Amino acid sequence: MNKLLACVSHHSPFDLISTMSAVSFSPGSLLDQFFDTPVTNSVEKCRLVIVAATLFTLLTGSVWAVPTIFKTFDIPAAHSLPARISVDAEGHIWFIESDGNKIGKFQLNGQRFTEFDIPTTRSFPSDIVVGGDGKIWFTEQDANQLGVFDPVAEAFREFDIPTINSLPYRIASDASGNIWFTQFDGNNLGMFDPVKEVFTEFSIPTPLSQPTGISVDQKGRVWFLETQANKLAMLEPGTGVIQEFVIPSAFEAPKELTIDQSGVIWFAGRKGRKLMGFEPSSKKFMEFKVPGRGVIEGLVVSEDRKIFYSLGHKGKLGIFDIDSKKFFEVEILLGDSQFNDIDIDKNGDIWLIDIRKSVLVMVNTQKVSTLWQPG
Repeated sequence: MNKLLACVSHHSPFDLISTMSAVSFSPGSLLDQFFDTPVTNSVEKCRLVIVAATLFTLLTGSVWAVPTIFKTFDIPAAHSLPARISVDAEGHIWFIESDGNKIGKFQLNGQRFTEFDIPTTRSFPSDIVVGGDGKIWFTEQDANQLGVFDPVAEAFREFDIPTINSLPYRIASDASGNIWFTQFDGNNLGMFDPVKEVFTEFSIPTPLSQPTGISVDQKGRVWFLETQANKLAMLEPGTGVIQEFVIPSAFEAPKELTIDQSGVIWFAGRKGRKLMGFEPSSKKFMEFKVPGRGVIEGLVVSEDRKIFYSLGHKGKLGIFDIDSKKFFEVEILLGDSQFNDIDIDKNGDIWLIDIRKSVLVMVNTQKVSTLWQPG
């Protein structure tokens, strides 16, 4: 069994088993016989072991099940460009359909989808976040609006952003319930107070910086990326002052970020295929090469200090252990797959959204961890 898991963790043979609910076999001498064959290529050995194990099950009925690691759920509207997701406190999955101009909801209990039409036509929603009060906030890129959906009343409200053609891009919520968002073309950081229904905008010092990913740390500071300027920036809300930090590697085109329990800012360097970190107290950057050389499209931190990330155009989920600095990548979907956003639910399971296959993917993190034990 250990040999099989070693094969899986090193070679990701999910291309053989991704369409099965489980691979079953009886752990016995048959496996050792296959490893005693003259096949020297380790990948081929993995294939032989998995095929032999499956055949053994079919012939004998004696089974030992490798648990299901992931499940997929087809989004009802085809080709709707489901791009971003956010999980609420009850475990419901909320997502935008950028081409479909909808907000979607998925309830795992009952496996039920519900879709809600955004009032402004062709608004092209670009990001989504669940606020502290449970309301669903989203940016409308083409409509230049901030939108909110009340799940209880099932009603929308929309607010015009003061800067014209600002292209609102990414969104976050702070502990006070304020909504923060980046303006890609407006070169501003925007804040909306839901109680007063008032916008405040902060001009970014670097012109044409093209701000993207955004998150709020435990101290209430707002961190965001400047894709064109190749900088990480931080706004101190109390003073309105923005500090900028130049990323050491040039032209990384950073886009998405997350913050761990220690306050370290983690983001993806797209050009160099890197996972990068920034320690605010020391103001030092860290760089780690992504093993599969894929581009990180979304990332989230788990309670046990692991960074889970989605790899665009690869159909893979990646894991980085913050303490051991070890990577692990698992191929989840085959074919023309393109994972985009990622989030984590109250049970610690990972959710991904695939914009090409139009599916939600749930990954059981406990079962993934059985394949990987970082040193």
